[in-house]
Amino acid sequence: MESSELALQHAAESLLAHVDRFPWFVGLGVGQVNDEDALILYVTSQAHREIASLTQEWEGIPLAIVPTGKVRPAEETEYAW
Repeated sequence: MESSELALQHAAESLLAHVDRFPWFVGLGVGQVNDEDALILYVTSQAHREIASLTQEWEGIPLAIVPTGKVRPAEETEYAW
């Protein structure tokens, strides 16, 4: 693994450990923001004190916060797969 990939993986693990306990946390992914590797943090809403304390980066990696609302599993009967 390249050092940039290791840094991205470490930052993702660190952020997950920081936010996993909060009820507003939905998920965490890795993607691209402005053609740069970035952490994508999915939250129910941004109206939480802990989210407001996060900046636009985590451990030097760009961070995008995406409000999704509440997420629930899709029922098999709702979609024709």
